Amino acid sequence: MPLSCRSSRAGTLFLLVAVLGAAFVLAQAPAQTPIPAPAQAPAPPATWPLEGPAFSASVDEIQKAAAQIAPEKFMSATILFERDTYVVDSSGKVSYRHSMVYRIETEAAVQGWAETSVRWEAWYQKEPEIHARVIEPDGKVSELDQKTVTDGPANTQDDGTYSDARVRKAPLPGLVVGAIVEEEQLLEDKAPFFAGGGVYRRYFQRNVPVVRGEMLVDVPKDLKLEFRTHLLPQIAVTNEEQAGIRHLKFDQGYMPARVNSDINLPTHILLNPMVEFSTGESWAAVANAYRQLAEPQIDPASVKD
Repeated sequence: MPLSCRSSRAGTLFLLVAVLGAAFVLAQAPAQTPIPAPAQAPAPPATWPLEGPAFSASVDEIQKAAAQIAPEKFMSATILFERDTYVVDSSGKVSYRHSMVYRIETEAAVQGWAETSVRWEAWYQKEPEIHARVIEPDGKVSELDQKTVTDGPANTQDDGTYSDARVRKAPLPGLVVGAIVEEEQLLEDKAPFFAGGGVYRRYFQRNVPVVRGEMLVDVPKDLKLEFRTHLLPQIAVTNEEQAGIRHLKFDQGYMPARVNSDINLPTHILLNPMVEFSTGESWAAVANAYRQLAEPQIDPASVKD
């Protein structure tokens, strides 16, 4: 997801400037040597073959493609395909679309994957859109009823933190073991979060297997953009320009389920396979954009000698 969990505008913008600086330095510095990746499970004999926008494939096409991919032992679900699309305009506004196709493998997943949701912030984002359909093993299709979509304040772990963050969610209809779920969320900015640039990260590994993952980024060709891949040696990257738009495509094959550890200590070593990209012309441009936000809030008359 885009950067959407923010406790306060001023504090977060300070953090964002620091992160942007790290991203710009990262673009110039040599890549760190990562720790060796854990041994991966053998890839399944088939990959996800379907292309095109969400909901464009027929029920028969989806069921036939899914039938080629066997469930893995002890896994509650299988993500057959996941795509993140970022469209960034020249002002810094972002349109983010997340789509996913997955199969329910166990009764536990019927409960654990029972809803779809998206987090958003009203001060700079439009109300999100949520769409989904559930394909039962017998081919019956249940569409998500928009009347069941709810929207409410997002809970925070810190009682002293206040924000306008909200969560829009809906229950998935007809969920049973063996069902295939196709869902999509659309989140659009109505104003840039920070005009000086942004940093975006897409993690390609989850706690269940992912058969195929994709990330698409479209920006004006004149917008400065740096990107880097981490712990994804097999990822296919396409970088093209057409009609004034720079198109980036990151296509990743099978990823095994992430093995979580009870020891969750901070580390400077990257542990999660991901792609990150940043926008921002320069350090000076980032500092200037932040100054334009911060200085109008300063009241010199209130400052005591």
